[in-house]
Amino acid sequence: MPLPYRQLAVLYQGLASHELRLAQLREGIRLAEEEVRFHEMLLAFLGDRQITEVVEDLHERPNAVRELASSPGDYFQNRSIPLPEGVTLDVSEDGSSDRVTAQVAYRDWSITVGWDRGKGFFATTPSGPAASMSARFMSSVEEVTEPGID
Repeated sequence: MPLPYRQLAVLYQGLASHELRLAQLREGIRLAEEEVRFHEMLLAFLGDRQITEVVEDLHERPNAVRELASSPGDYFQNRSIPLPEGVTLDVSEDGSSDRVTAQVAYRDWSITVGWDRGKGFFATTPSGPAASMSARFMSSVEEVTEPGID
């Protein structure tokens, strides 16, 4: 005697919900791995001592901003500093508020970081896939406390 249709329907409905959840989890993992790569790229770029030396040069030599603005590729090439793929520079100079910004992008993730002679370093809020930026997702990675410790 075969299983009643209603019982099979409940089973298949339950299986379908687990298949959907599995697809959601896989997409979440993909987005998380993509975001990890974005942050690794950003940290490697901004944490590179050569980039800090470039900013020090721009700070110490106002003419360096003009050099950079006229030919960013040559400026970096002359210093044997490769700009990573996904990094785009923009330089504006007027003497008092010289500014260098870098757009750092990886797939759907991006951030603008920079240095301004008068204001120092700045960064925008990173942008990325809405699912990864949701409050629910972010709340799952906020501060973790030890059980029993307040």
